[in-house]
Amino acid sequence: MVGSQNPVFRTMEVLTAFFLLNFVWLISCLPLITILPATKAMFAVLTEWKEKGISTGVFIPFYKKIKHDFFKNFFLGIIWMGVGTVLYLDILVLMQMNFPGSGFVLLLTVFLSLAFLFTSIYLPMMKGQCAVSMVASAKNSFLFSIANLLHTLWLLLILIFSIFIIYLFPFMLFINISLTAFYFNHVFTRLTNRSRPDMKLTLLPEGQTQK
Repeated sequence: MVGSQNPVFRTMEVLTAFFLLNFVWLISCLPLITILPATKAMFAVLTEWKEKGISTGVFIPFYKKIKHDFFKNFFLGIIWMGVGTVLYLDILVLMQMNFPGSGFVLLLTVFLSLAFLFTSIYLPMMKGQCAVSMVASAKNSFLFSIANLLHTLWLLLILIFSIFIIYLFPFMLFINISLTAFYFNHVFTRLTNRSRPDMKLTLLPEGQTQK
C-alpha cells in the first residue's frame, strides 16, 4: 500500500477502504437476489487487496468483479436462496407436525440444512477462485467444508458472533461485514494453499474457464 507511514493515517486509510467496500456491498445487495454476485465480488476485491494492497481501490475493482459472470452468479444466487428458504420452511412445518417417521424426516432436513449452511460459507469464495460450473462450485464448497470441518465450525461461530455484534451495535453494519469477510477470505486462502491434491480444487485466474 502506498500512502502515509503515519500509523494513525494508515489505520484510517485501511478502515476507510473497508467502510467503502462494506457500503458498496450493501448497496449491491439491496435487491437481495444479488447477494451472491455482490459477495463474490467483495471476496475477489479482498483477495486483490491481499496481493496488491488497498491502493488498488474499491469501486472500480468491485464493479469489474461483480460484472464478471454476473448472470451465472445471479441465477445461482436465486436458486441458492430458494433452497435455503425451502429448508427453513420445512423445518418450521415439521416441528409443528406429528406423523409416523416425522422425527426421522426432521432429522434428515436438519442434516441437509447444515450441509447447506456449511456449503454457503465457502461458496462465494469458491466461485471467486474456481472457474467451474455452478454445480461443481457447490460440490467443491461442500467437500471443502467437510475436509476442513473444524475451520468450518470456527467460521460459523465467527459469523454468528459478527451478526450478534451488529444486533447489539447496528452502526457496525457499515464495516463489520467487510472485516468479517476479510477474515473468512484469509482462512480460506490459507486452507486452499495447503489443500490436499485429492480435493481436486481447480483454481484458475478470473476470466479463464475449465476445459
